[in-house]
Parts: sequence; C-alpha cells; structure tokens
Amino acid sequence: MYGYGSVICTLAAISMMPVSTAVALMMTTVFVTAIMAYFFAGESLTRYEILCICFGFLGVVMLTNPTMLEGAS
Repeated sequence: MYGYGSVICTLAAISMMPVSTAVALMMTTVFVTAIMAYFFAGESLTRYEILCICFGFLGVVMLTNPTMLEGAS
C-alpha cells in the first residue's frame, strides 16, 4: 500500500514542479529513511552517518536551488 502511495505522490510531484526539483527531492528518501529508523526503530546513528546525512541534505538543497551560494542579486 505504501509503495503505491509513493508512486502516486512521485508522479504528482513531477507533474506539479520542475523535473529537476522533483528528482532531487526524491533522492532525499535515503536521508529520511535513516532518520525515521533512528526515531521509530531505535537504530543507532554514528557521528559519521549524521555528518553524511547533513552533507547529503546540503547537496540536495544546492541541487534544487543553485543560486543559493551566489547571494541575492
């Protein structure tokens, strides 16, 4: 059931926003899965994993908004 919901939400996201933004957001599932496993399944996260999650999310933000580093014009 969750798989079907995921596919429907993915298709809706692609149809409502630019494809590059939708794909970049879909790539965040790895980070969300690790964080949800920590809170709901009691999995432990090492400092290295937390650091990788933070830098990975920063990379996704940079992909979705490449002008972020340029500053306001």
